[in-house]
Order: sequence, then structure tokens, then C-alpha cells
Amino acid sequence: MPRIVLTLLACSMLSSPSLAADVKIGDVPIRLPQPPGYCEMDPVIATDAPLIARLHSTIAKTGNRLLGMSVECAELRDWRNGKRPDIDHMAQYQTIAELENRPLPDTPAKMVENLCINMDALARRSMDYILPDTQERAEHVARMLTLNEIKLLGMVAKDPLVCYTGSMQKFKVENRDETIHVTVIATTFLKSKVVQLYLFAPFTSGKTITQLLDKQRTNVSRLQSANRN
Repeated sequence: MPRIVLTLLACSMLSSPSLAADVKIGDVPIRLPQPPGYCEMDPVIATDAPLIARLHSTIAKTGNRLLGMSVECAELRDWRNGKRPDIDHMAQYQTIAELENRPLPDTPAKMVENLCINMDALARRSMDYILPDTQERAEHVARMLTLNEIKLLGMVAKDPLVCYTGSMQKFKVENRDETIHVTVIATTFLKSKVVQLYLFAPFTSGKTITQLLDKQRTNVSRLQSANRN
């Protein structure tokens, strides 16, 4: 089950957009394509290194391992140049650490089914009921959120071997107004390994969740195509 957790110098140092990173989950090689228009953060760049290290540590405490992270290219450039106090549009690849070096406890299809069911159950703990319309659900949760609170949206969609879940968080950074971010997490299985892709964006309306979901479906399709062999 994924845990919800909670982005960049000169243009010449900006990572190339939409390339694929090669990683290993256990001893299995996996290719992780960057979402279109996103550029990979680099731990050898002074502006990126502290954030990457901090996220590695935070995510490890949840039982996951950070495989890679990227940011919309224009935001990454501005962040590295000191023109932004924070990042709004980020993507992260993660995996579940305890499953890296052992067989899956069930079939991928059954694990996807159980994940979606369990995430809905967790979301119901903070809501009397889950609105069936995803946009209405996100708008309802946005009205309920208090500062520094995270609420789960439960399952927002399901495709063969992919469960899409969501969360929302309200926070404040430096002199910026209070912001609500929404996250759509795609959990899937490649070569019998768990791969999760987190996509973060500011919440503006219920349409934000459906826009992120559409992007995630494209991202997952590219991920699957990159790992067919």
C-alpha cells in the first residue's frame, strides 16, 4: 500500500526533459521515463541535493524508496535561479522497500484490487461517505481541509494492473498564501516489481484531479511501453 508523503542554477545546467532514467528494483532493471515537459532533479547540483536528500529520508520512513524525481522544466529553472520559493508541479517515482527483494505476496491483479479497496476504506475514516464523482469529492475535501492537514481521496480510477489514488494537503510556504496541493498516485507492476508514480499540482478546482488523472494515464502508458522487454 502506498504511503502518502510528501521540489531546483543556470539554464545550461538544466536536466534534459522527457528522458528515461535506468534504476534497479531489487536486481530487476526498470526504465523510468520522465513525464512530458518535466526535467529530472540532479543530486550533484547544489540547489537540488538538499531537497533530494531530505525527501529520500522522509520517504524511507514511510517504508518506500525514492527512485527518482522531476519537476516541470520552467519551474525547475526558476527554482534553481532563485526566482521561486518552492515547487508546484513535481513527479516522483517510488517503490515499496520491503517488496524489492522478495516475491509479491499475491498476483498483481489481486494486489491492485486490494489496494483500491483499502485506500477507499482509509479515505472513509475522515469522511462520512465518498462522493462517487471524483471532481465533487476533491472540491468537498478542499473545503474541509485545515492548515497542514492531509486527507485521502481514496481510489480515483482503476485500469488493468493500475490503481490510481489521490490525496490533498493544505500548507503555507514563506510569504505565499495558503496553498492546497493535490496528488494522484499511480501504482502498477512491472516485471513483478511495484512502481508508484506520484504527480503533484496546485488544486484550483475539481477539474484539477481529472487533469492529473489524464496525465497519469499517459505517464503510465509510457512507463509500460519503456519496460516491455
